[in-house]
Amino acid sequence: MICAAALLLTGCGRNGYSDIPSFSFEPKSSSSSESKPVTSGSTISEGDTEPHSETSETSDTSETSTSAPVIGEPRTLVLSHDPINEKSIEIDGDVMTVTARTSDNSIENIYASENCVTIDIRLNANGFTAVIRLTDPSYDSVDITFGYDDGISEIVYFKIGENGFEPYDLSNITEDNTAAAEKTLTQPENQVAEYIVEGGDAKEIRKVMDEIQELSDEICGGINNDYDRLRAIERWVAANVYYDYPAYDMGIPAETLSLRYILDNHSSVCGGYSNMVSALCAAQGIKCWNVHGSAITNGRTFALSDDGVYHEWNFAEVDGRIIWLDACWDSYCTLSRDGEYNNGGIGYRYFDIGAEYFATNHHSNYAEYRDYFALLK
Repeated sequence: MICAAALLLTGCGRNGYSDIPSFSFEPKSSSSSESKPVTSGSTISEGDTEPHSETSETSDTSETSTSAPVIGEPRTLVLSHDPINEKSIEIDGDVMTVTARTSDNSIENIYASENCVTIDIRLNANGFTAVIRLTDPSYDSVDITFGYDDGISEIVYFKIGENGFEPYDLSNITEDNTAAAEKTLTQPENQVAEYIVEGGDAKEIRKVMDEIQELSDEICGGINNDYDRLRAIERWVAANVYYDYPAYDMGIPAETLSLRYILDNHSSVCGGYSNMVSALCAAQGIKCWNVHGSAITNGRTFALSDDGVYHEWNFAEVDGRIIWLDACWDSYCTLSRDGEYNNGGIGYRYFDIGAEYFATNHHSNYAEYRDYFALLK
């Protein structure tokens, strides 16, 4: 059951977010939440392979597609639009200027994959500014890694051309992501029912959705705008749903994607994270879609490989703007193969991530809308 009065994370959030309610359950075992060593790539959950349903109808949600970059012209690469964690890179020939607000975790270091740049980082009250200068143009490429004090890191990939730093052209993936958001599908009610509870029993559906409404209201209590409600929901799911490796090993039984299963077991795989996010959003009247596509893991990028795996995530529409989010990849909480619940904390990279940067490792196939509460009418 869900304890509406519980206001503390169950050890899953390293950064002490006492304003995010949690499931009232005690994990079988809790691992240390000490910072992980910074590596050359971000630590992310493995991609999933699971069945999905064909759906119908379309939505008019839209986003402006990104054209291929013009080589040599100054440009901006947005890593995050989130006003409390915003980050962007101004690229102008041999110089890149990184401007970041880091409300949730402080920058610990920035380093390059090749000895061809200098990095001057200056901290300020809200975040940092870094100036990265190319000193040896003989290299073909360089990866820049941002390492934070919670042990999580993120990588940005650049080519080096005759005009200096050049982001890889991922406009085709960005356009596919935009197309999926523009022409969404609506999932039939009988399929939505299975995402609520296996078997789709009407009484059990109502019970589950009552619990979802109560939980969503608890998460969003005192928050007065949809953007902050969406962030609170994404963080809550990342902090309180554990990646279910036993379910993954069993081929992901359909039950493990259902809201009933997640409420009872506090675990799922990527499709379950996505399902829980969209259901909690629906309870607040926030339009949120479930996206099916491919992702590339282990700190790699579609710019250098097309070896993606099946994955699910979300986008939401708030104030007419598309917001990409992936609670699964912001979660470092896992249910191990020996049944241990391991609290690894949460990340902040995959909420309202820049569309071009998101295309580094997320490629959308299609997006569907689930009208959970229509089943109660």
